[in-house]
Amino acid sequence: MLKVRLVKGLLLLFVSLFVFVNYSYAHQMPIVIDTDLGTDDFQALAMFAHNPHVNIKAITVLGDGENTCAVGMGQLRRFLMLAHLSHIPTACNTLKWPAVKLPWLWHLEMNWFNSTPVANSEYNHYPVRLLIKTLRHTSKPVTIVALASLTHLQQLREQQSNLFDKHVKQVYFTGDDGVKKMSQLRQFNSWNVRLDPKAFSYVLSHVKNFYMVSRKEQYSLNLVEIYKQLPALKNPLAQFAYAILNNNRFDWFVGDQVTAILTLNPKLCRWRLFSTLSSQSAKTCLQMKQETFTHQYLTLLR
Repeated sequence: MLKVRLVKGLLLLFVSLFVFVNYSYAHQMPIVIDTDLGTDDFQALAMFAHNPHVNIKAITVLGDGENTCAVGMGQLRRFLMLAHLSHIPTACNTLKWPAVKLPWLWHLEMNWFNSTPVANSEYNHYPVRLLIKTLRHTSKPVTIVALASLTHLQQLREQQSNLFDKHVKQVYFTGDDGVKKMSQLRQFNSWNVRLDPKAFSYVLSHVKNFYMVSRKEQYSLNLVEIYKQLPALKNPLAQFAYAILNNNRFDWFVGDQVTAILTLNPKLCRWRLFSTLSSQSAKTCLQMKQETFTHQYLTLLR
């Protein structure tokens, strides 16, 4: 009788765990992150990696932006090890930007992380191939978080428009919305737009459910207050974010952290339509209070 009860108890425990795991998986948001691996990108990655309601399906990297494939992929792999997410597939592609002269400041040394290049890394595998593979094997519509220029998204949709339209639920993009004419794109202040204005125009014209995080929201994040409070958070990813700020105190970049916050909490903003450059409807966030974003940053890493 005791053995029977023990077996029944173990079966009930197994079934309960199975149901819980499947329920949790079913309610996770599947996302793909496209990044140039700047300091603000890694803070955004920490927020996503720390969130139990997020399922990161893939990370694609745009090289020769704020970081390079040879250095950046090593940093990314070590970050994923820290977050216990080494299973996530990654790919990086080095692109050349003949129309844009990159300031030296954007090629970051990232002293807060070991920047030794990684041999045999995956940066020869084109990100677009990984994006196609990811979309083909997803069972739920995917949210794409674009923390870099929209080059990869343009290439993806040009090659696989039906796949993109069917499996991409929405796109959140770190980029400004202040351009009124196409001729102004070259003088645009948004770094991610300036790198590839044609990709920006293409995505606005072809992608539905496109959410832009403009510069006024990016500067609503109080990194000074965050820098003061992060040491009190003891989990490894919060300490990782603190290390970024601590070792780059004169080069604090703000932008992608806010995009991560709004991807995870879109109701923080009252979104308005923006269709000046496009036949499709894009949305941009109206300005929120500084305290709101600061609180959300700390909450997501608590």
